[in-house]
Amino acid sequence: MSVGDSHWEGEDALRIFGLFKWPHVAGVHVVLPLIIFFFKAIDQRLADVVGAVSAMIGGISIAFSYGPEMAPIGVFTAGALITIQTLVAQYLKRRGQKDAIKAEEPSRLATEAIEQHKTVQYLTKEKFFVQKFVQQMSGPHKRSIFRGIIQSLTYSLSVSFVCFNFACAYRYGIWLVQRKICSPYTVFQVIEALNTASMSLIAFATYFPEYVRARLSAALLFQMLREKPKIDSLSPLGKTITLQGSIRFSRLFFSYPVSRRNMVLMGINLKVPAGKTVAFVGPSGCGKSTSIQLIERFYDPVVGKVLFDEEDARELNLKHLRSQISLVGQEPILFNYSIRENIAYGIENPTDEQIEEAARLANAHNFIAKLPSVRTIILPPYKGVLWLDQQGRFKGYNTIVGERGGMLSGGQKQRIAIARAVIRNPKILLLDEATSALDTESEKIVQEALERARKGRTCIVIAHRLASIQNADLIVVLKDGNVEVRQI
Repeated sequence: MSVGDSHWEGEDALRIFGLFKWPHVAGVHVVLPLIIFFFKAIDQRLADVVGAVSAMIGGISIAFSYGPEMAPIGVFTAGALITIQTLVAQYLKRRGQKDAIKAEEPSRLATEAIEQHKTVQYLTKEKFFVQKFVQQMSGPHKRSIFRGIIQSLTYSLSVSFVCFNFACAYRYGIWLVQRKICSPYTVFQVIEALNTASMSLIAFATYFPEYVRARLSAALLFQMLREKPKIDSLSPLGKTITLQGSIRFSRLFFSYPVSRRNMVLMGINLKVPAGKTVAFVGPSGCGKSTSIQLIERFYDPVVGKVLFDEEDARELNLKHLRSQISLVGQEPILFNYSIRENIAYGIENPTDEQIEEAARLANAHNFIAKLPSVRTIILPPYKGVLWLDQQGRFKGYNTIVGERGGMLSGGQKQRIAIARAVIRNPKILLLDEATSALDTESEKIVQEALERARKGRTCIVIAHRLASIQNADLIVVLKDGNVEVRQI
């Protein structure tokens, strides 16, 4: 599995999304440093090391050619240094794997505190998080210092050994000259050849710390990539059926992998007819959002089945299944590209008419058309036409939404998310508290868009507000992981 291998760049690279389900992997802040360490070790420095190794082999070969009596000194030196560095590398790799896991907690804390900096500020907990981070980093910091000392000692030992080797070579050369076994000219030829080999060994020693980090990073990365997810969204296997939209939970028990003993759903039996709207209500933690994750097949039940049109979800092609399901959550996730692109991500190669139609259905077209022009030099990697007016400015649908959609209001972001959901014309529409974070005015506009979006589709609604569920065909009350009441 080489870095340039297209298979690695494709399927295995996509599997990196499965890393974030590892219980001990915090996310991107763990993966990116590993990649950086790996590529730092295979840049120009690697070419320099290859040259150094070639020079070392050449130097020893020349030494054997001109003075076979003295050359074994160079072989002994090279062998001893390579052995020492290999043993140290193995030790640091084992220790580094343990330290990497222990360093994940402070890394996770720092990431969360920075991402949620506004929450930290209004709670006035800046000092608390800094102190907690310093406390958690004390152990990794001490271990890092220890690794640095080991690497420094290894380098110092390498240089000292080379200098000692020179002293021995000169002393041995003098002894050979005195006994007329070698001429002074031959001694200096051999010593110069051994000098080239020794300097090459020192060059390798300077690269050694990066080599250790790269080897550890590569081991962790490839260990992650070798992990086969239980639910493989890239698998070509499974039936590809066109859904009618019926969903059935059959004797379904479920608990999350991190807490198998804590059952969230217990023996659920429930059928959602095709084309109907079903509202899930109940207290927090009763399993409402879990039900949606099971429908999306982010997880499989521990016992029982989730059936679509009476077909077990595990027997269906996952990518094809998800292409017929759309989800609108409480907090819409938008990418820092244009509105057009954020809507277009819902379907492959949409036409302009499809994008505008989806926006109109989501009550978004009017506000999009009124958005001010936004100059930008960032051209997103979107395989489509770049829409510019005569002044060369992005307008309307081409307005950049900002990081996490920060340039738009909550209601506007939610309508963009609805447009992205309906553009794929899903058979099943999942609404997970889609209006709970909105004010009254925005809720009214978004609720109207949702009412239009759910027509002709199976719709699962999770909501606490009456306005979101009053038009449901069926209301299912969940409590303690069970279906307690059904109201029609």
